[in-house]
Amino acid sequence: MGVVDELVEAGQAIWVADLHRGLLEAGGLERLVRARRVTGAVLGPTVLERAVAAGLHDDALAAWRDEGIDDPAELARALVVADAGAAAETLAPAYESPAGATGWVCVAPAAGPGGDDDDVLDAARDARAAAGRPNVMVELPSGIAGLDAALEQLAAEGVPVCVAPVCVPARAVALATSWQRGLARRADAGMSPDVALLLAVPAGRIDAAVAPPVGELAAAAGPAVALGIRRAVDEVLAGDRRGDPGATRPVWVAFTDLLPPDGTAGDADLLAPLAVPDTVAVLAAGHLEAVAGLDGAGTRRPAPDDADSVLAAVRAAGVDLDRVLADLERDATERTGWARARLLDAVTTRVERLGAPLPRPRERLAAVAGPTAAAHADLVAARALDRMWNRDHRLWQDDPTEVRDRLGWLLSPAQMEMQLPELERLVDEVLGDGLTDVVLMGMGGSSLFPEVLARTFGVADDRLRLHVLDTTDPAAVRRTGEELDLDRTLFVASSKSGSTIETTSQLAYFWERVRRPDRFVAVTDAGSPLADRATRDRFRRLYLNRADIGGRYSALSWFGLVPAALIGVDVEELLARAGRMLLACGPGAGPDAPGLRLGAAMGAAARAGRDKLTLVLPAEVETFGLWLEQLVAESTGKHGRGVLPVVGEPVGDLSVYGADRLFVAYGAGRTRLDELAAAGHPVLDLPWWGDPLDLGAEVVRWEVATAVAGAVLGSNPFDQPDVAAAKEATARVLEAGVPAIEPEPLDRLLGQVRPGDYLAIQAYVDPRSDLVARLERARVALRDELGVATTLGLGPRFLHSTGQLHKGGPPTGVFVQVVGDDPEDVPIPGRPYGFATLKQAQAAGDLEALRARGLRAARV
Repeated sequence: MGVVDELVEAGQAIWVADLHRGLLEAGGLERLVRARRVTGAVLGPTVLERAVAAGLHDDALAAWRDEGIDDPAELARALVVADAGAAAETLAPAYESPAGATGWVCVAPAAGPGGDDDDVLDAARDARAAAGRPNVMVELPSGIAGLDAALEQLAAEGVPVCVAPVCVPARAVALATSWQRGLARRADAGMSPDVALLLAVPAGRIDAAVAPPVGELAAAAGPAVALGIRRAVDEVLAGDRRGDPGATRPVWVAFTDLLPPDGTAGDADLLAPLAVPDTVAVLAAGHLEAVAGLDGAGTRRPAPDDADSVLAAVRAAGVDLDRVLADLERDATERTGWARARLLDAVTTRVERLGAPLPRPRERLAAVAGPTAAAHADLVAARALDRMWNRDHRLWQDDPTEVRDRLGWLLSPAQMEMQLPELERLVDEVLGDGLTDVVLMGMGGSSLFPEVLARTFGVADDRLRLHVLDTTDPAAVRRTGEELDLDRTLFVASSKSGSTIETTSQLAYFWERVRRPDRFVAVTDAGSPLADRATRDRFRRLYLNRADIGGRYSALSWFGLVPAALIGVDVEELLARAGRMLLACGPGAGPDAPGLRLGAAMGAAARAGRDKLTLVLPAEVETFGLWLEQLVAESTGKHGRGVLPVVGEPVGDLSVYGADRLFVAYGAGRTRLDELAAAGHPVLDLPWWGDPLDLGAEVVRWEVATAVAGAVLGSNPFDQPDVAAAKEATARVLEAGVPAIEPEPLDRLLGQVRPGDYLAIQAYVDPRSDLVARLERARVALRDELGVATTLGLGPRFLHSTGQLHKGGPPTGVFVQVVGDDPEDVPIPGRPYGFATLKQAQAAGDLEALRARGLRAARV
């Protein structure tokens, strides 16, 4: 039996946490009811704001605007009423059954209650009356003034209420007691006392708040608090059940804000604490899809004693649990107020943009329009997005290996939103210690998005300056150590495997020089050598990433967000915008889902021979191409096919392009792109509003699109079968000694370039060398002379980026290797060689790997 089925059979109701217009219009809610046993839904201001910002309500807003309705508060109220009414109708059959806490739509008033009793009552009454449905429940924040008296009155009036969040058992008892008094008044008046009160316990936020000191035990802390609250409430209500024996319980407890599981074999175990009878589990639609196929394997039902022992262990680990729970309740009202304010801002902004140019992608696909339309139709018919969220590996391949356990990036933004307090604590600590700089030691997926953030946002006032060290060039390593005040520097070692040779070498070098554990942070997977090292040497922090996130999909996880927070990026807003795009590409999304359309175009164009994805990015986020390059190349370049991302190449004249390009540009108004489109080159314009924080949304768009393109190409976008070749060759060279490699004349290599090829310049040089700019100019000149796509990659960075496509993609690459001189080496502690030898070995090993595949490659 599946784990969701076991939860329901155990007596727990399943509600979807993120009801939005996309789910309603595409029939997603009906499918969740039918296929996932969902019997309730929550419509909150945060999700509604994201749906509005994602454009899912544009038609309704345009219609109301045309009718003369322009007040944001009135428009927001109308949106709540419309969505709540539609959801209530879908859930009506469940509400009419005697099955318990089923059939409800929980809605938060669009306008927040004020500080007195009348405001609370009026807001609740208005939301309930406006919806006009008996199965609509009104959500009120637990921290508002006058709530106890308001609950008694609302119970007497028969208005169902959800109070969120409730963390402290004593508070839950007080609320239940007030509700009980109202029900007694109602019964004395001869009316049915079966009016529902839902106490929402933020189990996931409780888990996140206690996680750093208690480790794996945190997964049970939130459910244990919820179980204790339910027990306390039961004691209050014992012996005072009014109504028919089969009637709804007057007070229910819901587990909300649930942390997504980590995608490993332990998923069902992590969900086991939720199998509590007479409760509600509130899960996001994507989370529900991700766990739907898991085997429950006899899901454990916790007993009250289990909860007591869990909470005792949490306290024994040094957590002031009473303070944590009180803080969560206190912060709830403020957070709810912010969410409502953001909703009104989103409505205002969206209405203003309804008439703006290019609100949607503009597709001028010319020769690939037909293939793109066919690929898109196939993806829609195959329910590609739903299957992706459901971890259905058959969308890509028959074997589930490196598919089912590589889709955690879909859930990571929601998980990381709950970790914002921990990121704030880290920043406060290091600033309090007087630190001014942070060195990130990582490669590929561990370093590229932090590099994008550093170059895009710089550093905020009173935050740390970020220095990304993703090279083995000895001059770069030495300069980093000499230019910084190491006593005021934080070192972040980032590696999913925890054994990346570049990162472990850099860590060894700076550990030898600093030797202060409080100056080191590790980001890695559980059980990795780096995790063991951080634990053994007592690093300031060890952040364990979700095991089911591959490196190139890790931008919106600990790997990207720890450095983001340290330099002062608005991580909360970055994640909020990612959340908007996730809604637009989520379960039940329609055929116009942004990632779906982009992925169909990428995949179809590549199949039609237009496999050079040429990116034209706005100046303010130009370095976003560094991250996109790895994501697209490493995900698609295998089995002799793939998409080559071309970044940093300025748009040229018509004469320099062959029939192998797909241009993707942000924003409109580029004359040369218009000329290219007029000449028959496919051009896809994506909307851009000029705000770098939109990178949060664009990360999600491209992750979804790249996964979709993999389905179109018939390949697994989550593995990297050829990356190991260069690593193994490097190891052989280090063992045997770096060989003498004779350079070849450049003309001889260029003479092998044919139409449809691409020229890849691979430069093992100091990233801050003047040579880099000279190579960029040479690259453009060669593009113009040869009429082929060109790329420039710095080694060994590109080995973790485009290296997979170079070896596993189409055999159309011509590889020009440039290796800088290293007049002075820098020793690597604990190794018999230095950074210069390592760099030279990596260059020699990669050249060997390219030639072993019969590819055209030479050092020049």
